[in-house]
Amino acid sequence: EALPETAVPARNTVEETVSAGFLSEAVNSFLSTLSPDACTIFIQRYGNGRTIAEIAHMYHISANKAALSLMRTRIRLKNFGK
Repeated sequence: EALPETAVPARNTVEETVSAGFLSEAVNSFLSTLSPDACTIFIQRYGNGRTIAEIAHMYHISANKAALSLMRTRIRLKNFGK
């Protein structure tokens, strides 16, 4: 699942448009490395702005499990491409 196009703000200059395209590509490349569950939780939180409690309720998991998944995914993102 990729981030919705609306997750990347509209740009005015060619340079900003190209930069946004590279960023979108990099994020989608990272998302493709995640398990389906981790990807879905990450997209719900950062792509759709859902709270941890909402995500936990939606997927019938504990809030702790959702938060732990997000923490691990953020660590993976931080180290992605190093």
